[in-house]
Amino acid sequence: MSIPPNLVSVEKILWKFVRCCVNRAYAKLDLSKLEGDDRYTFENLLDELRSAELEWRELKDFVEFLQSRFLQLYERYRKHFTRIEVLDEFYDLILTYYLELPEVKSSPYLRQVGEEVRRRITELRQCSERT
Repeated sequence: MSIPPNLVSVEKILWKFVRCCVNRAYAKLDLSKLEGDDRYTFENLLDELRSAELEWRELKDFVEFLQSRFLQLYERYRKHFTRIEVLDEFYDLILTYYLELPEVKSSPYLRQVGEEVRRRITELRQCSERT
């Protein structure tokens, strides 16, 4: 599915993803569950998610990030966490907050992208639980 023209304010959605989704999810987590190595790993993931916005020039860049890099980071970092449930909760919160954004609620396209990413994360979890 291609991105509809004049979908939403590109700057607004790009800005809100890091501040209203990633940072809000981070603030909600109880990181006291994490030992030193997991905390360091989590901080690296957080830095990668926050710095990703530097590469977003257009909405398509952001959508490609969600559909590819966001999932790759999840899969990669999942292998390095002892407390995987913290990573799972973090990603669940990010996607929940993303789907709650007014710009996403009013856009069937962005909503579909978010739901597809959520479905793929669920599949990744199920695959890793079987192995």
